[in-house]
Amino acid sequence: EFALLRGVRRAAGGEGPPVKCVWVAPNEAAAALRAADWGARLPAALGLTVGVLTGDAGSDLKTLDRCGAVVATPDRFDALTRRWKARRGVQALTLVIADDLHTLGAGGAGAASGAGPALEVGLSRMRYMSATTGRPVRLVGLAACVANAADLGEWLGAPPRALFAFPPGARPVPLAVHIQGFDIGSMDARARAMGRPTYA
Repeated sequence: EFALLRGVRRAAGGEGPPVKCVWVAPNEAAAALRAADWGARLPAALGLTVGVLTGDAGSDLKTLDRCGAVVATPDRFDALTRRWKARRGVQALTLVIADDLHTLGAGGAGAASGAGPALEVGLSRMRYMSATTGRPVRLVGLAACVANAADLGEWLGAPPRALFAFPPGARPVPLAVHIQGFDIGSMDARARAMGRPTYA
């Protein structure tokens, strides 16, 4: 939200274009919560209309044109940005906030189907669009603890001074990391062998 406020301030001061922000939430429930929260606060505080992408291309383009802040899931964001060359609303984006970047590699059980790859493609497309058009798009990524924070920051184009990585112990509920190797070739046997130490 600080990135959004900064964009609004710069636009009001004539230092940048009007704010056009997309918050990419990890799933439908998180998107609904963010839309309700922003819908209650942003119109009065900042004069920004808040919208939600539905998955219907025509409706989503109208929402993007009409609203200064839009909430989307990774698959809807990916679908909207696929034909960015023909969509002025997508080209007008100034800020993309991607929540739960740690889901980039997710795709198995317990993960939203295709959310990780869709998020990766959507953000890569934004970087390519920005480089091609010459219009800067600020990308802000948020993640839980990840081992490769520097790699994620480099992929998003964040300079080292703009990368903030905190150790697992800095969480509200501290997390301890233990590494234990298993030399078992069979995946099923390895999974069974890993279960008891993980639980313990």
